[in-house]
Amino acid sequence: KVDDPQISGSQIRKEVKQLLANSFENEEESQLKRWLGHADQRIRLKAQFEFVKRGQMMTLIDVATSPSQPLLARIHSLWGLGQFKDRVTASFVSRLPLSDSDPEIRAQSAKLAGDLRASSRMQSLIKLLQDPNSRVRFMAGISLGKVGDPQAFQAVTRMLMENDGKDPFIRHAGVMAWAGMNDIDAL
Repeated sequence: KVDDPQISGSQIRKEVKQLLANSFENEEESQLKRWLGHADQRIRLKAQFEFVKRGQMMTLIDVATSPSQPLLARIHSLWGLGQFKDRVTASFVSRLPLSDSDPEIRAQSAKLAGDLRASSRMQSLIKLLQDPNSRVRFMAGISLGKVGDPQAFQAVTRMLMENDGKDPFIRHAGVMAWAGMNDIDAL
């Protein structure tokens, strides 16, 4: 355990201790939304899991797609949406913020699209293979492998050629995309 004794009695420590001890079961939605962006990850996760427990998928998609929300709240909303994996609709998948201005939101959205096997977002994932952010390209490649549609083969190949072996993570994402496509003739 690592600790800083100088802040052991600080206001944030007291708040976190109290929040961890309390149930979020009866909290208002507006308060849970604020806690999705809390400084302490344990509080963010607790709020995320409460939204999932309540089945509030639309609230989470609203937070995830809102640029005015704190980044961590948006990320936890996307993670919470992933917990609804078995109940996802096409309408929900179409709202994933794959073209968001924040690269981490694009990366997390691409990861979620892959986890959901969202073939309807394949063209958006292919576009993300050219994203200026390498983390976004990585997540898009991995996700295309999970979707498994060989139509993305040439785009993945182009990403790998442009990478030219420089970034091992991009190489890995491309290989996983190819493997997921399972197109022996193209390989």
